[in-house]
Amino acid sequence: MTQQNVTRDNAANLKGSEYMQPSIKVSSTVVLKSSNHRNKAIVAYATFLSSSPKANVGGVEIGKQFYKVRINHPTVQDEPLVRPIPGCKTIGDAHAKGLPIAWPSICVEMING
Repeated sequence: MTQQNVTRDNAANLKGSEYMQPSIKVSSTVVLKSSNHRNKAIVAYATFLSSSPKANVGGVEIGKQFYKVRINHPTVQDEPLVRPIPGCKTIGDAHAKGLPIAWPSICVEMING
């Protein structure tokens, strides 16, 4: 069996709980992409705070499929939050109040990473 086949076989055998997402360092600047559009437009630049499922945002644990981030520079002010929190319904609201938000990990990308 070739190395490529072994790698593919090993990847196919991983269970969901064993899959490791690429690590992003705390305080790294990341790009948030829209969770609503097929083109995945950039909606904000943010600071990465946590990937721990136990991290808390608005009194709720973020879970396995979300990251905790703080908006630095919104590019689409009226982009709805995936998980609205009291007093914040959009990216612009969260930025104005300086509150951390939960954003789907699949829609978060490292800059230059």
